[in-house]
Amino acid sequence: MARVDRGEGTIAYLGVLLLVAGVVGAVAVSGVGGKVTEACADAICRVVGGECAAPAAGTAEGAGRPVSRLRTGGGAATPSPRPSARPPVREPVCKPDPEGRIPWVDRLHAHNDYENRNPLADALDNGATSVEVDVFQERDGTLSIRHDRNNDARHLILREQYLSYLALRAQQNGGEIYPGRSEPFEVFIEFKEGGADAYAQLIREMTTTRPPLPPDVRLVLPMPEKPIFDPVANTLGGEPIPANVTFSKGFEIRRDANDRPYCVLPEQLDATRPGYDPRIASRVTVLNGKFGDCLRNDGDEFRINPAERDRFGALVRRAHGSGHRVRIWGGPDGRQRRDFGTFWPCVRGDKCKGELRDGWWRTVLDTGVDYLVTDHLTRGSQWLRNCGS
Repeated sequence: MARVDRGEGTIAYLGVLLLVAGVVGAVAVSGVGGKVTEACADAICRVVGGECAAPAAGTAEGAGRPVSRLRTGGGAATPSPRPSARPPVREPVCKPDPEGRIPWVDRLHAHNDYENRNPLADALDNGATSVEVDVFQERDGTLSIRHDRNNDARHLILREQYLSYLALRAQQNGGEIYPGRSEPFEVFIEFKEGGADAYAQLIREMTTTRPPLPPDVRLVLPMPEKPIFDPVANTLGGEPIPANVTFSKGFEIRRDANDRPYCVLPEQLDATRPGYDPRIASRVTVLNGKFGDCLRNDGDEFRINPAERDRFGALVRRAHGSGHRVRIWGGPDGRQRRDFGTFWPCVRGDKCKGELRDGWWRTVLDTGVDYLVTDHLTRGSQWLRNCGS
């Protein structure tokens, strides 16, 4: 079969090769950098039309089409695995601070923060680095905060209670909620009602808050389905998504041979599975799971056994490897809240499953879970500052 030339003739073809090769040599000697050299090598490969090696695993180029590399030896090219759309999450390390010299407490997460005596203020006083609020959209479009539709005793408004408060605090602290902390303060928002309009209203409120909401404040929203979220247009409810808005998704729930639930990463978010979707995964920063689904007691309600802890730890590591943090809700935390920061360890004389609570908090530290979800900020803050001791 006749070979089809890509140049205008043999001499011109060789001239192109010599020219490109000369550029590669000059670039390599000058020390401009590997990326430029690789690009030139790719150009030679395309001109030659021969076998080209795939990029090394983990390179950013692998997120798109495979980029050719000139092969110096024989044999077929081995395609590299698709890299994660997000960098791996570093496992959190507890640093003792018993005297509270650092104003923040990494991993302290205020569950249903609006139910505390002084919403947000109490969380910040205790060093919480993330809070959770439940939101309803009213008929006039206002985003109000409460757990149930019929419970509006406190008349809290999202913009006033959280967005404006955080924006003002950041303005007073040089753009940061906790000066010196490298991670953003996170507000997890759960929409109890409302579809595209609620998401769009939230985007409008956060982009029109004055003073403006800084990059140091991140809003984490449940990822809605299409058409509310359009990953191609990068819109939410028709509104462009700001850079400091990310998404959370739930773990998939499966059942073992004994009909006990367990959690796995959704395939589109698991960089090791064929259904991985970088466009979706790149926007998801947090995976949520229920304690009873992701860490099930094997018939013992008062402790977490080593096998359970190991299985759960493997799940956390897999999530971190794909670039997602882990937040588990519904864990043992005492039976109820009594004012801000007060821990009620014993109700009705049953010790509130205290051993299980202590075991769960210990598991949070040991397995690298990224959020200690608690109603009891003072107790949680002290416990984390002492690294569970």
